[in-house]
Amino acid sequence: ARRDARALVAPAALLVLAGGFGAQRLSIPRDEGPPVRVGVVQSSVPQGEKFRGQSATRKLERHAHLTSQLASRGDLDLLVWSETAVEADLDETPGLAAALRAIAAGSDALLVTGAPRSAVGRRTKAVVSFDARGLRTSYDKQRLVPFSEEDPEFIGFAAPLLGPVTEDEPYVPGKLATVFDGLAVPFATPIGFEITYPELAREFRTAGAELLVNLSNDASFGRTGYAEMHLGHAVLRAVELRTWVVRGANAGISAVIDPAGRVLERLEVFETGTLHSRVFGAGPQTLYVRYGDGPILAILAVIVVIGLGRAVSRRVGARSVTRRRPVR
Repeated sequence: ARRDARALVAPAALLVLAGGFGAQRLSIPRDEGPPVRVGVVQSSVPQGEKFRGQSATRKLERHAHLTSQLASRGDLDLLVWSETAVEADLDETPGLAAALRAIAAGSDALLVTGAPRSAVGRRTKAVVSFDARGLRTSYDKQRLVPFSEEDPEFIGFAAPLLGPVTEDEPYVPGKLATVFDGLAVPFATPIGFEITYPELAREFRTAGAELLVNLSNDASFGRTGYAEMHLGHAVLRAVELRTWVVRGANAGISAVIDPAGRVLERLEVFETGTLHSRVFGAGPQTLYVRYGDGPILAILAVIVVIGLGRAVSRRVGARSVTRRRPVR
């Protein structure tokens, strides 16, 4: 409006700085350190086939069959199933742990899968890892889905109105940001939409995780675009934390994402198949990992203070001019 080119100097400098920094970051190799050979199984079991008759047994057999096909493509260090790959309660189903141990031993890899648990009287939505020796690590989901997984504290009274969504007993949220071992790269397993919480992902990273393995089930959303949105959140977490992210989703989108946010491998929605790729440990901690939202909040506070200061200064100046105006 002022037709003054000097007003464009600061925005132009900011664009050049951001572009230069981005180009520099993208030029850094992402394959440093020991590689982890990872395989992902996407079984694409429709939501309507779950929890019916012998569905738990059929689903386990389906995953075992796809795993054998995946193992034939090359050696594996990490085998990733989905959030709902195992329907039966791990602590209440005799022989289930032995079956998972046998599958892990047969693939010579660390098997990571979702599995409900009820140990010590707590019903939790969990991710477990198995190797040839048996159960190794377990993580309980901390951010549960309102109504379908838990009754919200303040509006839990509405749960009976939602019928089938709330007919099962609610889960109990976990408390710990568990880091899994058993690989050259320690990793964490945010479950489902936990990947949409940047502060939770940061908690995993500061706890020592150098890789995120996001197990999910988006089948109930069909082809509405939710799966693509969920993948987008995983891309943001990869960039924020500068880590590789592996997604294992029952009905897609399963994917392998590098620390620059590039989706290197993917299986589309309701596509049955497997992925075989290599991932690596995280690079240096980012500004966000070290300080969280602190820098942004500080900048916003400075902007507010400057804005208030200018408003007060203008009001004082206006009053001063009014007082000096001669009386006619």
